[in-house]
Amino acid sequence: MMIAGRTAAQDLDRAGDLRNAYRVADRYCGTADRLRTDAEPEQHEAQHRKCLGELRCYAPCKDHFTPCRSSRLLIQQHHRTCQCGIVDATAPTGSHAGHFSALGGIRPSRPKEAEIVTGITLNRPRLHFTPRTGWMNDPNGLVRIGETYHLFYQYFPDGLRHGPMHWGHATSSDLAEWQEGPIALSPDASGQCFSGSAVPVGTGDLAEEIDAPAGGALVFFTAHLDHDDGSALETQHLAIADQTLTEFTRWPGNPVVPNSGARDFRDPKVFWHAESGHWIMLIAEGQRIAIYRSPDALKWELASAFGETHGIHREHPWECPDLVPLRLAGTSRQVWMMIVGIGEGHPGGGSGTQLFFGDFDGTSFTNHYPAETIHMMDWGRDFYAVQSFAGISGADPLVIGWMSNWDYAKQLPGTEFLGAMSLPRRLRAIETQAGPKLVQRVDEVVASRFDKLGLVIGESARPASGTYRLDLRADLALGDRAELSLFGNPAPLFRVERIADGFTVTSLRHEELDQAGRGAFAHEYSTQIETDGPFICEVFVDNGFVEIGCLEGRHWFSTVHLPATPAGAVSWR
Repeated sequence: MMIAGRTAAQDLDRAGDLRNAYRVADRYCGTADRLRTDAEPEQHEAQHRKCLGELRCYAPCKDHFTPCRSSRLLIQQHHRTCQCGIVDATAPTGSHAGHFSALGGIRPSRPKEAEIVTGITLNRPRLHFTPRTGWMNDPNGLVRIGETYHLFYQYFPDGLRHGPMHWGHATSSDLAEWQEGPIALSPDASGQCFSGSAVPVGTGDLAEEIDAPAGGALVFFTAHLDHDDGSALETQHLAIADQTLTEFTRWPGNPVVPNSGARDFRDPKVFWHAESGHWIMLIAEGQRIAIYRSPDALKWELASAFGETHGIHREHPWECPDLVPLRLAGTSRQVWMMIVGIGEGHPGGGSGTQLFFGDFDGTSFTNHYPAETIHMMDWGRDFYAVQSFAGISGADPLVIGWMSNWDYAKQLPGTEFLGAMSLPRRLRAIETQAGPKLVQRVDEVVASRFDKLGLVIGESARPASGTYRLDLRADLALGDRAELSLFGNPAPLFRVERIADGFTVTSLRHEELDQAGRGAFAHEYSTQIETDGPFICEVFVDNGFVEIGCLEGRHWFSTVHLPATPAGAVSWR
């Protein structure tokens, strides 16, 4: 692949990795196959001009590099237009400030060598989805079209730290094996592509102006535009996806929901509410969830808001809302469950996911519990930004979360990728004396892919690989305890102790990072769960990613570890 008389190796030298050449080319215009040869310059030129809106600067001008001749010409033309030139610069100052402002306020974010923690590293799991390279956080636009599950996600392809947000894309037929595809959405003049949702075409009524193909999807996302003064503007945008969900046409009238006046106004979750005949959009707006309605997915109006006096509140805003109906086991009734991400305030420290159970009438959500009641979807520290799949009809809701925590996500050590998704979980509700409670179970197909390791209390064993499953039980007398140790480390990672009305459960993590985030990575904290029976749990271990479901899925603890020996000995004593 020649670039204006130079080799790809020369042009990519600053990137430091020739193996990324085709991946980089694919990120720019999604036509990696065409970009592997320079034999058709006219085709290159036409393609790059067509997707010029996707061609953006992701780093200071000195770091520009280009995958083919035509895109290099376009960058040169752009630089001549803004008169900043391709020069050496370490920050977007002076003429560069105007340059970055013109490109939607996108700021450079490349990892420096000093930022990479050495000594311990994040192991790649086998059954938790990870991108091949780059940074990943929130799951976005989870949807099933036909027999294919689509997982979109917040993605920065050019480094191992949070940077200008794209939407990555992966597909699966069984939720266990995922195929990573081209980037779905990239930053443009309206800003970065923050979180959102997708719904299949045909789910509900659409405005006549929306020309959406059968078998395609409507994609709603937040455009996040940074300004030079440190402020930001967040608005809600619509894109229409084709039947393969690989081609996206942005609605020319964007934004479909302008900013409400709040700095934090993001993460639209959209679904069709058949009972009221309206589309519903939940938007995280500071410390509350704004609920919008629309008859046609274009004309939106604010209907209500929930949460300012309910649940956990800290300095950081609420994020990533969802609202799903759950069947109450053994009855014909249902309850609505609102899912909300909290940037801080998890009992173990940092970010987490809280729940509210109530009624939804197509306009407003009413909490069944007192406002101060706290329900956590997961008591572990690594389960955030949970989203449900659209297109799942007649089945229990299906969700995936991000297995990390904003307290330390940006400090985790990695070499190729950073960020992993949780295992997919099926949801149902049960009625208790206190009210409805959530039960979660790992999808059966995914659970079956884990090697089952037999272990009874008082024993130890060694798994064949770092991906295995345990079914544990402990019949404990008052004051007795049991401890689970993994990865060949005798120090326990999970402890249960019998108390009068149940168990005290303690999560422990012993690794410490070379750099501190907002909060420490190592931890020891406890919570209490009520039961008058024995302690039972299922444990899914995937090369350091551990998800523990207790008491038939009523209480979950999800934690990321950094073991040197993922297949090390296991003990339950």
